[in-house]
Amino acid sequence: MKLKSIQVTNYRSVEDSGKFTIDDVTCLVGKNESGKTAILNAIEGIKPFNKEMKYNKTIDYPRRHLNDYEERHPDSGANVCVSEWELSEQDRAILVEEFGENCLKGNTVTVFSHYLKNNSWNISLDEKSIVKHLCDEHKLNAAEKAVVNNCDTVQMVYQKISESNSDSPKLAAMKKCIEEYRDQKAILKAIDLLSDRVPSFVYFSHYSRMSGEVSIEQYRRDENSGEISENDKVFMDFLNFAGTNIDEIKNSDNHEEFKSKLEAASNRITDQIFEYWTQNQNLEIEFDVGEGKQGDKPPFDSGTVMRARVKNTLHRVSVPFSERSAGFIWFFSFLVHFSQVKKHYSNQDTNVIVLLDEPGLTLHAKAQFDLLRYIQEKLAPKYQVIYSTHSPFMIIPDRLESIRVVEDVVEKSTTSGRDNILGTKVKSDFLETSRDTIFPLQSALGYEISQTLFVGKKVILVEGPSDILYLKTLSNVLKEKGRRHLGEWVLCPAGGIDKIAPFINLFLSRGEERKIVALTDYQAGHKNKVRQLRDSDLIVSILLYSDFCNKEEADVEDLFEKSLYVKILKESCDIEINPESISDEKRLIREVDNHIDNKREFSHYDPSDWLMRHSNLLREHNDDVNKTLDRFEDLFKKLGEIEKRLK
Repeated sequence: MKLKSIQVTNYRSVEDSGKFTIDDVTCLVGKNESGKTAILNAIEGIKPFNKEMKYNKTIDYPRRHLNDYEERHPDSGANVCVSEWELSEQDRAILVEEFGENCLKGNTVTVFSHYLKNNSWNISLDEKSIVKHLCDEHKLNAAEKAVVNNCDTVQMVYQKISESNSDSPKLAAMKKCIEEYRDQKAILKAIDLLSDRVPSFVYFSHYSRMSGEVSIEQYRRDENSGEISENDKVFMDFLNFAGTNIDEIKNSDNHEEFKSKLEAASNRITDQIFEYWTQNQNLEIEFDVGEGKQGDKPPFDSGTVMRARVKNTLHRVSVPFSERSAGFIWFFSFLVHFSQVKKHYSNQDTNVIVLLDEPGLTLHAKAQFDLLRYIQEKLAPKYQVIYSTHSPFMIIPDRLESIRVVEDVVEKSTTSGRDNILGTKVKSDFLETSRDTIFPLQSALGYEISQTLFVGKKVILVEGPSDILYLKTLSNVLKEKGRRHLGEWVLCPAGGIDKIAPFINLFLSRGEERKIVALTDYQAGHKNKVRQLRDSDLIVSILLYSDFCNKEEADVEDLFEKSLYVKILKESCDIEINPESISDEKRLIREVDNHIDNKREFSHYDPSDWLMRHSNLLREHNDDVNKTLDRFEDLFKKLGEIEKRLK
């Protein structure tokens, strides 16, 4: 069975979340205290992997309505979750085997999870078809069929046979078959067939971390009192993963055999975690068992103590597991715990759905990417995953359709002016939520866009969009004429010479094999900046517009003949300037700015946009166009020389 949608009601901050769909991987995004944990806990209660987890009316029902519970829910069973499930081929086959080929009217079932009573179901059965199947299966003759004629439900069939005085063995066998149905109802039999096939929900929060050391004697005391900590339970998961248990450790009389098991488990989990932990590859996990020392803190000062350590092979030192970074401890603990969940279900038809509450909260951004990769590569192919986050680095930008926004909604009453508390809502429409709530989405998209700018192996960093439009437009015209053009170089806006170095460091990893050239304007005071860039290993070359127009200072516009640029300015912005009034020595853009009324708004982008759409101007045969094309071609030839040098 596959979970398709959820609606949470009457649970902590959630009065009614609204119905929201569930994908293979579903991300719940919201601010702190928005109700993300409440949503996950409510979902877990549908069928918790941890059997101890149950809905508690006193603790979980919205506190401001608790005194009115009986009045609000006279049947004493308030809904917490309404979950819709899609039946698999195996699920359908089980029902078809019991009820016949046409027993179902649809391919989905709905499960209602309540306080104070078990789950209830809605399965769309065609009971007339089921009755016909029972009759055919028991090979009733015409007289026997007449006994159950006009029966629309299996329960009615049972009643009719019970009320009849027939001594037919076939009817008796049919009655006995129906007696095996709970309350002689087909719907209850269907529920009994499917209930074990509903996946269990495994909940793991960012607080769930393996203990670094466990006293066997204290663990036994906690076990007897039913107060084993979650962290100690994760340690027990590791022991199971190692193929041993606490009794074997306590009673082991073969040191080498026992040590071999622990080392094998250590190596296995080390290999698994470092496939997805790229922060530090020089770590190894070590486990040992020994007697407690008097100087240690209770209860580790006596008895048998199991300890985990992390060894740094680079520095040749090991430290207690609990002293490693919180992010590493969490990631390791999750892998250990989930390995046991997988082991539990390895030979069963049922599955699990993974609920992760703020996973990777203490991880570095790069490690969060590693965790996302683990979710997508290891979990998603086999398990549905629902996780919550407020980190932009835990959002998959190309899977926005799988994101649900969680928000605690409070509205002002139009009559009294008081707050109207609507509680936690889950939405897929980002436009209906506050900017604070969707901030992680904006950040994730912004980062993704910046990454996709580097789409080629050969990148030219320019100042802004107008540079890109001018260079692309002139390149296209030159290409038509069979002259030198941009070729495979990719243009990327970086924001000017001051921002080139930070831009590269922020958005491009040093290890990536890309050839970067900077093409920038040049002004007084840029000399040292240019020298520093040329001396750095960030770029392979830096080109200045001033090198191609015989000016000391220049922008991309200075590659145009001034008469041609003035014409473009007139057509694009309705700005008229006499070309003769513009100095040949100074930057063209600065001269234009000086000739424009200060009250007049002027965007340097508009002329480039106009020229891109009216490039026929560059196909005219005159000196202004020819000289302009020559300068741009000289620039492209220089790029060609750099390209040859890089091969």
